[in-house]
Amino acid sequence: MPSFKRLTRLSEADEQIDVNMETVLHMQRFTDHTTMYFAVQFGESALTLAVRETPDQIHMTAPLPSAGTAPRIKVAR
Repeated sequence: MPSFKRLTRLSEADEQIDVNMETVLHMQRFTDHTTMYFAVQFGESALTLAVRETPDQIHMTAPLPSAGTAPRIKVAR
């Protein structure tokens, strides 16, 4: 079952991105960002993503609720 976490993509806009942590093979911390390596490869190149969070912050971030476990919203009638 996928386990998504909302992270901050390293870019000028610092956009939020939901990452399926089940597909991450490895994380490497650099001075100002963390590079995530995914279980996808294109020839000699691996798919990577740079995010602002540290590996510790990523591990401590709670996963996003899945569609089947999201709390139900009560609508006033």
